[in-house]
Amino acid sequence: MLSVVLGSLLAASPAADLSKIEWVHDDAPGAFAQAKAAKKLVAVDVWATWCHTCLMMKNFVLTERPMAKVADQHVYLSLEYEDEKNAAFFEDFPINVFPTFLVIDPVANTVVARWAGSGSSEQMAAFFASADPRDKGPAARAQRLVSQGEYTKAIALLEAEIPKAKTREERNAVLSPYVEALWKHDPKVCADKGARHLDAYDDTKAIGIDSMLLLSYCATSLEPAAAKPLNARIAKRLERVAAKPPKSLEADEIAGVHLGLADLYDALGDKAKGDAAAKRAAAVLEAAAKRAPSIASRSTYDYHRLLAYSRLGRHAEALEMLKASQEAQPDDFNHPHRIATVYLEQGKIAEGLAAIDRALEIGYGGRRLRLHATKIDLLMKANRLDDAAKQVAAARAELEKMNRAITRQSWIDGIEARAKKIGELRSRG
Repeated sequence: MLSVVLGSLLAASPAADLSKIEWVHDDAPGAFAQAKAAKKLVAVDVWATWCHTCLMMKNFVLTERPMAKVADQHVYLSLEYEDEKNAAFFEDFPINVFPTFLVIDPVANTVVARWAGSGSSEQMAAFFASADPRDKGPAARAQRLVSQGEYTKAIALLEAEIPKAKTREERNAVLSPYVEALWKHDPKVCADKGARHLDAYDDTKAIGIDSMLLLSYCATSLEPAAAKPLNARIAKRLERVAAKPPKSLEADEIAGVHLGLADLYDALGDKAKGDAAAKRAAAVLEAAAKRAPSIASRSTYDYHRLLAYSRLGRHAEALEMLKASQEAQPDDFNHPHRIATVYLEQGKIAEGLAAIDRALEIGYGGRRLRLHATKIDLLMKANRLDDAAKQVAAARAELEKMNRAITRQSWIDGIEARAKKIGELRSRG
């Protein structure tokens, strides 16, 4: 295990923030009032503690020097998705992708510009710099429609614009929201229509790579035989990225490409290649973790490292990493939750229950449904079906009190799927 001394040194050496941005944290009314007084727009970073891409953006990209160019342009607001006091904001501005960056007119209370997912510091600075309420262009209009959940309208608008996009930047601006809107509208339609433009996705920027990875996720909605040709095409594109990653990509993004390839190779029936891709992801992340100047920045890599280690059966390394993070950040419920998932894979029920109970003790917000789901899985694996059913009831009781604006439907569906499985196991006797 990493030593306490090393942990102390890391904690005492935060990454340098060169952005000069003064963030308002979890106070949307205060940020809006400040922006109105200064006649500025509000630039919002919506993030979650469990979102590795969010942490990458917060701990690395948004602190880099190019962001200093736009530090004075807006009032900058950082909002944690699970924090109950932010629920009113998310009632007005629903969020489906993490991270999401919004630029909002505080007077009209409307979205001016939107960016979903990751990007380089240069891209993010350009995004914030170009946000303009007067922008009536199709890409800006489509992003506003997506932010309102008007996916069908966004798709129609963007389909008319795709043939007109001639430059790489123009294609990025229309294809990224197009694939996202297709995914939210219907994953099967996404796999069909999104695939028609696969060759146009920009593999030199995170925005295009993210679209390819999202398309691979949409492909999972198809029957294996139908998905195979599309998966092979996406894998070919991502192999080029993996062989020579763009310099603008952060380590977590490069690892995401390797892990995306691992899933694609699995779907194509080549587990050996999938394992090799996972090993490359682990190596990239381990090197980045060693360079990390702080505990916060190091833990950015925990989730992707966990995925790689779990796939490869390297449970001891996963536990060492997660326990070190838990020791350094004892109030972060994600660490004991992830520890519980490792014990679940190992079949160590008592250890897993102790870890997940710790996570539930300190966890908050809609994400608690995911913690409940893991505890239900542990209880089912131990064949403690009555206890698992009680945990379902506890999750449902909490859901009744939760603000749905900070609760994702997939988390609710996960609880109900487990309730159904408990019923099936009971019916088998």
